[in-house]
Amino acid sequence: MFVWFNPNKNEYYYKINKGFYQSYKVGSKNSYGHVVCLIIPVEFKVERERLKKRLIKRLISILEKIE
Repeated sequence: MFVWFNPNKNEYYYKINKGFYQSYKVGSKNSYGHVVCLIIPVEFKVERERLKKRLIKRLISILEKIE
């Protein structure tokens, strides 16, 4: 997660990036002139249920709604 400063509007905002093509460091600017103020490392690991299990749950919920 990056915390950016926009000097044009004099405001801060954050952006969660799962992947990026440029290695940003504190103080570096992007193409719009926004400056990186803070970098917070965040791990993204999402475990999904298997497709078969999700389909069975969906079918059960549809059948329960029919009753």
